[in-house]
Amino acid sequence: MKDPLQLAEHLAEDAQWTRAAIDAQVKSGKTETVYLAKPIPVYLLYWTAEVTPDGALRFHSDVYARDRPLLAALNQAPVLRKKSRRGDP
Repeated sequence: MKDPLQLAEHLAEDAQWTRAAIDAQVKSGKTETVYLAKPIPVYLLYWTAEVTPDGALRFHSDVYARDRPLLAALNQAPVLRKKSRRGDP
């Protein structure tokens, strides 16, 4: 992410957080939970391969060792689950 503090400022503006307040919180080194007025989905992507603008395939090191377990899971037969009634886990 290019500028995580700018993202934090944008997301927390409804919670009355200014950039100065965010910077001070980061400088304190303490974690603060901020509840957003409207929750947003967050998607974390971990790619070890990409296609460059000129169309070449480029591979990166799998620094978190995720490729092998992911491939093993994808190669397994799918598990079908029965739909649960409302409230059932």
